[in-house]
Amino acid sequence: CELFLSYIQSFDQFSRLKMLTLSHLRSFELLTRMIDACHSLHELTHLNLFSCYFQDTRVDLQPMSNRIWSLPRLSHLHLGIVIKGQ
Repeated sequence: CELFLSYIQSFDQFSRLKMLTLSHLRSFELLTRMIDACHSLHELTHLNLFSCYFQDTRVDLQPMSNRIWSLPRLSHLHLGIVIKGQ
């Protein structure tokens, strides 16, 4: 994802994207950045997060959940997140 983000200025160019799958994220900060960027995807209805693993036991998923469900058209979500120690 870092490499992907380094090539684009914003998600605005994907404004008609309806489905996004992110996998194998290892940084909660990066996940947060990606979810925040998703707010410019006004047609996004499906979000899949597969095989995400975070080692920081201080990760609080509630604010992330609120960010995700505040996406205006989101209707389907698949979460595959493991947090070490939780």
